[in-house]
Amino acid sequence: DDKKKFHSLSDCHEDSGNPATELGIFQTNSHPCGFNYSAKKSGILPVICRINHSCCPNATHSWNEQRGEQMIYAAKPIAIGEEILITYRDNFGKASERIKELE
Repeated sequence: DDKKKFHSLSDCHEDSGNPATELGIFQTNSHPCGFNYSAKKSGILPVICRINHSCCPNATHSWNEQRGEQMIYAAKPIAIGEEILITYRDNFGKASERIKELE
């Protein structure tokens, strides 16, 4: 059931004393549905939102307008059992600025 899947996702705004909220779950797990970071709409993509971030990812993601889907592509060979990693943001600019944005 989609509602159960949605509520099983993380909320990074959740404190030990405060329960997860639907807004927090959306903000934590949404991905752009359009041309990556310039997209004007976002959605919850239950599998893709579980992929972790890396500043040196082994995969990339992009929106396929014809299919209406976010696609994941290997950026280099990925060994069996190796974690698939994507970047959550645009990887251009100084490392210190990117780190500050992620905090």
